[in-house]
Amino acid sequence: MRKRRTSLVACAAMVISALSAYALTPREMLSDHIAKVKLDAMIPEVFGGWREVAQSANQIVDPQTQQAINRIYNQTLSRTYVDDSGYRVMVSVAYGKDQRDAIQMHYPEVCYPAQGFTLADKTSALLQTDFGQIRITRLLTSQGQRHEPVTYWATVGEQVIANKVDKKLKEVSYGFRGYIPDGLLFRVSSVDKNSLRAFQKQRELVDALLTEISPASRQRLAGLTQ
Repeated sequence: MRKRRTSLVACAAMVISALSAYALTPREMLSDHIAKVKLDAMIPEVFGGWREVAQSANQIVDPQTQQAINRIYNQTLSRTYVDDSGYRVMVSVAYGKDQRDAIQMHYPEVCYPAQGFTLADKTSALLQTDFGQIRITRLLTSQGQRHEPVTYWATVGEQVIANKVDKKLKEVSYGFRGYIPDGLLFRVSSVDKNSLRAFQKQRELVDALLTEISPASRQRLAGLTQ
């Protein structure tokens, strides 16, 4: 009798566990419930002293990398902007509707070495803007005589993530609410041996862009609510 009762309790526990797991499994795409992302419409071709110019061939990623990006992301946007002084900054944004662990973002510190670049330095920082702080990562990369400082950040849902642990915590938070989070990676870079100048120009472009776009777009692109 006792063995039978123990078996029934064990079976009940298994059923409860299975039902709980089912109930906590997110099924709805977060992107269906918040502002839609359409990168080419959200990011203007001209803003705040910056205008888009044609990209040169050496700014295009190799085909194998592009194929991998197309598998992970639903939308990508790559543009080169020039300011009134002639300084150029490359902008690359990649958006995916599903940013759970099964579909990992391609971070620049992985992508650049995969394309033959040397990664000399990686630092985390807070980028001050008129609309709040953005937690960013800065890289120093080079390939031969080409020096390319990089600034980027990544989001899950409407929040910028600090690192992989923070990414997982935000995914779990959305998951408890029944949502599969989307996310994006926003990157700016410059071909410039002077990294201080490069990072300053990249900040100027980001400031000008955030000022130009709508509050909803600012939140989707950079997690800023102002």
